Parts: sequence; C-alpha cells; structure tokens
Amino acid sequence: MPIVGFSQKKREIANNQVLKLRSGVLLVRLYTSENKINALRKLGRNKEAEEVIRKQHLENKAIYTSFTSVYDFSKVYFFYNTCSEKIKNREFTGNLLNAELEVDSSIIVNPGDFFISEFDFTPGTGLYALVVKDCEFEFLKKPFPYYIKRFDIIPISRRTPFDMVLVLNTKLHQQLKKIPQSQP
Repeated sequence: MPIVGFSQKKREIANNQVLKLRSGVLLVRLYTSENKINALRKLGRNKEAEEVIRKQHLENKAIYTSFTSVYDFSKVYFFYNTCSEKIKNREFTGNLLNAELEVDSSIIVNPGDFFISEFDFTPGTGLYALVVKDCEFEFLKKPFPYYIKRFDIIPISRRTPFDMVLVLNTKLHQQLKKIPQSQP
C-alpha cells in the first residue's frame, strides 16, 4: 500500500509541474562554447576559434528553429548559458534572445512559473537528451516527461533536435490530457 501512495504522490507532483509549465514559460538554454573559444584564441588558433563559433551558432539556430516551429505547449524563450545565474535569479530582461540569437532587452517576460530545457546528459544513465529542469536547474523526475533521448530504440536512428522537440511537445500534451480535471 505505501508504494501505491508514493506512486500517486509522484504522479500528482508531475501533473502539477505539467500544469505549471502549461501556464508558465519554458526557457531554452543555448551554449556559447566561450571557454573553448577563449582557450583557442589564447593559443593563437583564431581560425579554429571562428570555426567553433560558426558551428555553435548553427547548432543554436537549429535548436531555436526546432522549438519555434513545433513547440506549442507553453511560451518559449531562449538564453545563453553565460546568463544561467541571472535566469535562476529571475533576471530575464536583458538576458533573453531574439530570432537572430542576440540578447534583446525589449523581450519582457515575467512568468509565475518557468522551467529550463537544454540538450544535456541525463543523470544516472548519461544519455544525451533534450531535458527539462525546474527553475533551480534541477532535473525533474518521472512520470513528468523530463527527457527525450537522442537515440531511439535503434542506436543508428539518431533523432535531430527537431525530432526531439516534437516528441517532447507531444508527450507534454499527452500528459496534460491524463490529468484529472479536478486537479488544480
């Protein structure tokens, strides 16, 4: 009997998080590769540093495009990893990005609830995935669909960022449909 109660409690927590995300904001953390770029420049390898910048921008643009084209579960905004502490402290103005992936102080957001999403390695398994974290940057727990693996069942079938965002969006909508109407 205690296991059923524990399982029910986990489901209630996940349902509450889904509802908070639905009415709140998802902030997607993009990376700058700042440390790598600075190290290359310090070694005088400027051409390599420029290539890292170019590749990181393309990766970030693919993530941005993926979210803005298929994610509709909640409002979504973007920020760079270099602003993580400010985001954690709810300092959104001047730290969010526009469609050109530039910091844009005209983007004003003041969510009651917000969650973080990024491409990261999952705890325990070490799988590369699109993950969802709370506002303290802590991984959420099942039954909340807090990660979407890059590799599906067959290791050679690698998901793109678009595929992963689409799966996350679908799972969130499915989870929402399962929530009893009486739950706050």
